[in-house]
Amino acid sequence: MILGRLRKDLVQQDWIAITVDIVVVIISILLAFQIERWADDLRSRNLEQDYLLRLQQDLETEVTRMDQALDNAQDRIQAVKFLDQAVNDSSIVIDSPSKLPWALETATWRSYPQINAFVFGELQSSGNLTLIRSESLRRNLTNHYTTLQHYSHVGLDLQAQHQFEQVTAGILSIDELVAVESNSWASDPYSVSEARALEIVDDFSRKEGAIALLPSLVQHHTFNKKVMYESKERVQEIIVQIDTLLSP
Repeated sequence: MILGRLRKDLVQQDWIAITVDIVVVIISILLAFQIERWADDLRSRNLEQDYLLRLQQDLETEVTRMDQALDNAQDRIQAVKFLDQAVNDSSIVIDSPSKLPWALETATWRSYPQINAFVFGELQSSGNLTLIRSESLRRNLTNHYTTLQHYSHVGLDLQAQHQFEQVTAGILSIDELVAVESNSWASDPYSVSEARALEIVDDFSRKEGAIALLPSLVQHHTFNKKVMYESKERVQEIIVQIDTLLSP
């Protein structure tokens, strides 16, 4: 309609009308672009809010796993220390004989959690990380997951575990191994007598290769414990930062 009038005005050489029509056309185009930009911005902001919520949920899950990892690391350290004490003084197993098989089997269990970083990985792979307007948050997230990945090479190293298990293979019976795996030491069928506990510690004391690995196992779990403390603090700070951005 406007373009039709413009052609008509050109034929009649009505320059004032022509100018007005051109201005109206330009304003209409600019307004259409602006409306589209507003709509794009709104979609981006809604998508950003969705990612922030999902990031927060992901990080809260990480905190739970890190708490579990901290407990696991502490249990592993206690198990290793108990084995070391039993080697030097076998009488300590008499007070809690079932603790010895538990310590022998669990001393090398993994204490570093599996952190998946699903949402952050999605942001990176899709190129949507720039949707997060806070440069500080982007930097903190990148630093957090880069640090975790760096430390995981040490935290997930199972070399000492494999060596320890190879050296100590055969000390525990099949029933004792199953009992530890199923956490059923409280049940009567899998209770360990004092005589059996002393037999186990005697067999273990002869495994010089396993005993030599005990300091490395403590160091490994202590490292994981330290990493989890630091990582948990980072995550909690990021969760607070996200919470601030989500506030209306």
